[in-house]
Amino acid sequence: MTYPSMHGWPEVPQPVAGCDRCATLHQNRAGAIRRGDGSAESDYNVLIRRHHAGAHE
Repeated sequence: MTYPSMHGWPEVPQPVAGCDRCATLHQNRAGAIRRGDGSAESDYNVLIRRHHAGAHE
């Protein structure tokens, strides 16, 4: 499932198939969105971008 990024921010990278860390971060971000926790969503956006830049680029 794809969730929109926060208004005005760059798109969050999609999870890489087979990467457990990507899957966990995206699941946690989805939970934050469902709870309406914008602060946690923002935190996960940062963690996802950092992970993606360090592990997949």
